[in-house]
Amino acid sequence: MSVILAVFLGMIVLETSMFALNLYQESRSVERGAERGFDLAGTYGYGGASQENDEDGSIRSASFVPGTSNDGQGSYQLIGEFDGDLGYRNGTFRRTFDPNVFDLYSEDGSHMGSAHLAYARPDGSGLIYLSVDGLDCSLSKWSATPGFVE
Repeated sequence: MSVILAVFLGMIVLETSMFALNLYQESRSVERGAERGFDLAGTYGYGGASQENDEDGSIRSASFVPGTSNDGQGSYQLIGEFDGDLGYRNGTFRRTFDPNVFDLYSEDGSHMGSAHLAYARPDGSGLIYLSVDGLDCSLSKWSATPGFVE
């Protein structure tokens, strides 16, 4: 009986240790993301319990692809309702002094708005706040893989 109890207690200690280690790693990941910037790459869209999007859902999804260098630049695509028509907009982004805030530029180089990446976890989840042409919304991260419409 004492062997079974020892094995059971050992399993509890092992599970507790693994849980604590996972919690510590998650905490360090959030800390590093706040200091150096979270991983922006991926596709964001409606869905998630904390959504507070604008009522008409003008921006439905956003995809971001970082550039090939480490300069904080890349490209994006927004899908939504712009000027009353459903479509998409492509452009480029640049990281600002805040590693989780990006300025968005249209294809012709004019400033369109900003994106604030609230967080992005290694498991692929995250939340981004967009302010584009007077439209404000929040989108949940669907995937770490960007999805673009051609």
